[in-house]
Amino acid sequence: MSNNYTKWLKFREGLSVAESEFMQTVKNINPGISETGGVCGIWSPKEVVAHITGWEKEVLKQFRNFLTGTATNVKYNINAYNRESVKSRQHLSWSETVKELEEAQKELQLLNNSLDEDKINNQKKIC
Repeated sequence: MSNNYTKWLKFREGLSVAESEFMQTVKNINPGISETGGVCGIWSPKEVVAHITGWEKEVLKQFRNFLTGTATNVKYNINAYNRESVKSRQHLSWSETVKELEEAQKELQLLNNSLDEDKINNQKKIC
């Protein structure tokens, strides 16, 4: 087993554990406080979850580009991206917000799990 693939497997396992633990924490939040500010500055739990979902979706987009060989370096205006990501999800209920994150994380897990040793070793770096 190659060193790159071993590193990938460790990363994938760690990501899976972190996502699972985070989702468990999110699911334990009382929906009655999901829109109460103060979690991260003035953000509510719902806004934090929406923020993370936005980045999960962006990771999925870039991951697909990577897998198809169409990846490029992307420059982000992080504050603007965060603002728009949260704003675009403000109409969702707490349960819809949580479900969207859970679906994005499941999709990312599927993509992660689809990579075998050959795919990992044959990908070119874009950084």
